[in-house]
Amino acid sequence: MDTEVPDESIQIFIRSANTLVNTRLSGKGLDEELLKEIEMWLSAHFVAAARDRITTSETIGPASETYANVFSEGLKSTPYGQTAINLDPTGELSKLGSKDIVLKAISETYRKLI
Repeated sequence: MDTEVPDESIQIFIRSANTLVNTRLSGKGLDEELLKEIEMWLSAHFVAAARDRITTSETIGPASETYANVFSEGLKSTPYGQTAINLDPTGELSKLGSKDIVLKAISETYRKLI
């Protein structure tokens, strides 16, 4: 990945990717080579998401920017994050950011009491 982000800043993103891989994917039966590959793609995603967004258009007043390669939210927002998701056979990375929905039904008996 071509970037103008300084090496010391990239190390921060690599540490974040390493932490994510260790907490979400370690112990799930994936070999070290695959974990390192996923970590590399996550690192590139973090760099792209935080520092290297490519603008396709800008407007000065009122301020507006349009970015290239914005496909969705979270890891799906960059091609690098999408690759990390695709490399993860556990499906853990695709779950990141999703919220569980809890639905509770109120019985007829309870509704009559309210």
